[in-house]
Amino acid sequence: MKRHSKPLTKKTGENDKALARLLKAIRSEVNETQSVWALSLGVSARCVVNWENGYRVPTRAQSFEVVTRLRDFDFDPKRLLELATLLGVDADITGLSLPVAAPEPLPEPPPPAPLPSLPPPQPPPAVEAPPPPPPIEHVRARINAAVYEAAEEIDIPLRALRRAVAIVLEATAASGASVLDAHSIVAQPGGTRARAKR
Repeated sequence: MKRHSKPLTKKTGENDKALARLLKAIRSEVNETQSVWALSLGVSARCVVNWENGYRVPTRAQSFEVVTRLRDFDFDPKRLLELATLLGVDADITGLSLPVAAPEPLPEPPPPAPLPSLPPPQPPPAVEAPPPPPPIEHVRARINAAVYEAAEEIDIPLRALRRAVAIVLEATAASGASVLDAHSIVAQPGGTRARAKR
């Protein structure tokens, strides 16, 4: 038994015109004739013609059938939801839902600020090597000249002065003092003589 559409009891409004246009456009998009479409919905072909011309609107049961049938066609969910809204069909009942847009990715954090570049390590200051000691021949010649000059100046035999210098140097080495220490002691007026008297 064919189910009849609900006649329009008031002047056709904008929503009803939009519904009529959408019903016709969607049927064409799924490539169904009015007769085949009517047969699949369980209504007469005349009923479909009336819907698409805006003379009648589907009943609640017919509206549910239209939305359910289009869902089987894997129809565009957005347009199907628009049709369900115009037909007054609750989208939750038909299981319709718009695809949820994926959340926008969070912006990547800025790269860490580069660490301040440290100056390259400086090489340690070059230590100048002490000059090499003079050859022993030069040292011997200089000491001999100084001893000879001193012996003449103070008018004592050269051998006696050499012996005195040798004793002073031996005492300096034995005490762990430097030659400069020995010089400062010997150079003091009356220093060695005063110690000798004691």
